[in-house]
Amino acid sequence: IRKNSPPLCHSLMRRARRSLIRPAMNALTLSGGVSNPAPRPPLGLPRRLIYAHIPTLPGYLDTSDLTQIGEGSERVTYAIQGAPHLVAKVTKPDAADGAFVVFREVRAARNAAWPAAPIPPLYGLQQTAFGPALITGRVTAPTGAPAPTLSQLLGTDAAAAGARQTGNASNIIFPRGLSLRHLDALNQFVERLFDSRLYAHDFNPDNLMFGIRWPGEREAFIAVDGFGDRKRLSRRELVWCSARDKMLAHLRKIEKRTALTWNPDRRIFTNPSL
Repeated sequence: IRKNSPPLCHSLMRRARRSLIRPAMNALTLSGGVSNPAPRPPLGLPRRLIYAHIPTLPGYLDTSDLTQIGEGSERVTYAIQGAPHLVAKVTKPDAADGAFVVFREVRAARNAAWPAAPIPPLYGLQQTAFGPALITGRVTAPTGAPAPTLSQLLGTDAAAAGARQTGNASNIIFPRGLSLRHLDALNQFVERLFDSRLYAHDFNPDNLMFGIRWPGEREAFIAVDGFGDRKRLSRRELVWCSARDKMLAHLRKIEKRTALTWNPDRRIFTNPSL
């Protein structure tokens, strides 16, 4: 669908709402639950809306024994002992709608083409004292060390600028603080977003990590948070032409935080100083 044909796009959205959203919601409302009941999540959506999309893992996760490795506005991320390739994302008790925070991320992952989508694998839910924790894969450096975020790379690349080797293109550092290698990886991330049709709403540089999801994978930017539509009935995830223009606007947040220039027509970031 071309960008200059909004009537057709709007027609498709209306058709999708009538044929997909309403029947699906009616079916969920009338269903008798799930075949493998799980503890009811705190606040928000009924459990059948969440647990019908992702398996429930056995056992109970005690977060007091875990090491916190990250924190956002809605969730806290913990490393899992004995499973260095996994993390637990636990919704904060004061989150406005903890259950929906989990649901929107699971829904986005199911609607996107994975593993092409640049997100970690989602393994399931495990009960904690604060409600269900979303168990996902951990993004690491190839050595197993914690993967840096885009925000951290902006600082480390700038610090390395004085030590670069003349004539080695991979070591050329942008004055703005992002190397050619990482800029190329950032543009590949954008390409994968649109190819996999992964909808994301928050492109905060802290939500993008540069690493691998499993051994042998090439290093790339992975969105560890901020994906999924904030709306409960997501037309954007059902009709891609609705999400496409919104995504182009959301990506401008990286431009504001990194001083790179975002070209929505070509869908690439460039360095204005070169």
